[in-house]
Amino acid sequence: MNLTERTSNGNSQDRAILPTDSYRMKCLESKLEDDTFATPNKDGSLPKKIALTFEVTTLTEEQQEAASEADEEWDTVRIWHRFNPYYGDVRAGGPSKFKEFLDNLVSWGLITLDLESFDPGCLAGIELKCSVIAYTKTMGVNTGQIGNKIVGFAPVRASKKGKNTPQQAAASGAVVEEELPF
Repeated sequence: MNLTERTSNGNSQDRAILPTDSYRMKCLESKLEDDTFATPNKDGSLPKKIALTFEVTTLTEEQQEAASEADEEWDTVRIWHRFNPYYGDVRAGGPSKFKEFLDNLVSWGLITLDLESFDPGCLAGIELKCSVIAYTKTMGVNTGQIGNKIVGFAPVRASKKGKNTPQQAAASGAVVEEELPF
């Protein structure tokens, strides 16, 4: 019995559902886990997925007002995002979603990448702007319930000038946050 494995009681309705928007989120945990929706391998084992646990860290004023009106706390909502741990190009053309994600993190200066000794745990602690949508779940015990999923990532924007917040000096070639499409 794995006592550290996260389990759901089949009831996602106990958690607040975020409206479709962009949220500042931090990766709390990154680990390999079994893909319970995949076809088992020939040996009966399940393929692995990289599971990232993101939590909202900061809400905009508009999001705070909307959460207050809904009488919900959105600043602690967690969303799980999973990747097939394949770093390469796919048959349809272009990079895999995992390769694109890691390459973006490298280009934004958030990680250094060594494929020979990659540890999923290195992703914990990274803060990103995540494009989140509300959707109807189609698999598992929560089929038909509303949930959230992350559909895009961007670097966190530097603090706006004029506010009394410390800012790092920008290096040449610093990445500026881009808007996320929905």
